[in-house]
Amino acid sequence: MISIESASASRLEARKTDRVQTQGLKTGGGEVAVHATGSEPDHNLLSGLEEALTETRRKIAEDRLDRAKEEMRILRQFSVSPAFLAQRAAAIGKELGNAATDYTELVRDSMETAQRDPGSTAVTNGIVSSEPPSTALPVENASIATLTERDQDTLDTFRSAIYQAWALLDLSLEDLIRENDLQATDELAAGSSREVMQSALHAMDNLNPLNALRSPAFHF
Repeated sequence: MISIESASASRLEARKTDRVQTQGLKTGGGEVAVHATGSEPDHNLLSGLEEALTETRRKIAEDRLDRAKEEMRILRQFSVSPAFLAQRAAAIGKELGNAATDYTELVRDSMETAQRDPGSTAVTNGIVSSEPPSTALPVENASIATLTERDQDTLDTFRSAIYQAWALLDLSLEDLIRENDLQATDELAAGSSREVMQSALHAMDNLNPLNALRSPAFHF
């Protein structure tokens, strides 16, 4: 028969043991492991959201590029007045310049992220990849190493479209001058558009200086 004193002592000893085990869990590596495991899904979720946002920004810039190219095609196809052509060419050039600048900043951010964390996930042509790079290039060549084929093609298309918009703008202004119909507002709009386009060209050239195509020597 177990006495009341021995039973009480057994319960007291059990409580002491529980307290020691609990303290050991809190002060040992177990708590750290639980926290590390719990933070991993949060990190993956944040990375996924950032990748989705980056892809959305890419598509928006590409849509702006496609719309500008389509409008230029229509303007070349139909006969419009030089004044209207000058107005639209200036607006298209500014839109292209702003969209190209936005895309360039997006690409630069992605390249810097890849340079800081070579094993981070990336989205290329809608395909998510977390594969680490197969080779390690010097830091000065990081821009070439991380510039995807999709980004290179889009930047080249932006550059070509800007050249076309610039030429269309110059052609319309020449027609206005020939007809003695050039207004001060036309010159202001053209100058503003050229500044935006030139800034975008410089940004793209500085993004990848070793592979950059030389910008035309436009003067305004």
